[in-house]
Amino acid sequence: PLPGPRMFTPKFTLITYDNPKTEIMAETHMDQVIPDALPQIRAIERANLLSSVGIYQEVPPLVAPDEEQQPWIYGVATWQGVDPDTDFFKVIASGFSNGYELKPGTDGTPVAWRRVIVQKFARPGDRFDPNQKEFAFDGKAMWMTQPDGN
Repeated sequence: PLPGPRMFTPKFTLITYDNPKTEIMAETHMDQVIPDALPQIRAIERANLLSSVGIYQEVPPLVAPDEEQQPWIYGVATWQGVDPDTDFFKVIASGFSNGYELKPGTDGTPVAWRRVIVQKFARPGDRFDPNQKEFAFDGKAMWMTQPDGN
């Protein structure tokens, strides 16, 4: 038995890069709750989205796919200090799966690699007239693994 309830604890990391072919990291930002931004985002999206802290809760029980009431949870991640000249970035979402794989570390001891979701974006706009319509998905979201703690 589990020592307690399974908790939904998502984390979001935004990584910027200049060249989509090499994806050499330029900046890394962890999501931050920006209380003043939430009402504005909710107004645009017309939904009561939860912050990455407000969404922390017990994992809802599973339901059959054909049942009417799905346990959907909607949220928003926000960041500060992202370079306004950024044209390419990806968001790594962790905490959506408890899947892991043990791989040998640099010293030979096993390291847990956790499942994460990676979504890439392109923003070919400019810093002087930013517009949310400039953001576009760059391919489909993918499940990947990364070393635990990253």
